[in-house]
Amino acid sequence: MLDQTTKFLTQNANKVFVLSRHAEDYVRRDNISNLNALVCDYSDAKQLDKILRASCEAHGAVDLAVCWIHSCASDARRVVARALSSHGRYIEVSGSASSRVNKTDQSFLGSEQKYQNVCLGFVADEGGSRWLTNDEISDGVVEAILSGARSHVVGQLEPWDMRP
Repeated sequence: MLDQTTKFLTQNANKVFVLSRHAEDYVRRDNISNLNALVCDYSDAKQLDKILRASCEAHGAVDLAVCWIHSCASDARRVVARALSSHGRYIEVSGSASSRVNKTDQSFLGSEQKYQNVCLGFVADEGGSRWLTNDEISDGVVEAILSGARSHVVGQLEPWDMRP
């Protein structure tokens, strides 16, 4: 769902790392020289920590982390934040339901690290409403990266009862 975001990052950064269980497939498919695979199930905090530590030792700390981490992997946020540089940015992508929850706990970040939230909503049209497309999601995340805004909504969150 973040394909276009990843492509944007590869065009604007020296090194980009994709972390997922299928990262190698993604890197092989796109064949981009500065795109690197970190194969890991982020819900396994010990494995995630080991992979990120090795990557940081080899390549340095992370300046920008774009994370779409499901709630089942609660420790992943903290582990990723440890891999960030002291002034790194942590961008958290979350679904519309997160707009109903207090997302102010950023205690997992260092004092100089920056937090941004990208909340994914929906699109209302003549026929009702629909969820965002992959391209709309990616475009919204890129907008958040470029703006640096602390909070960014892609699509709309209200009226709540119009959600698909």
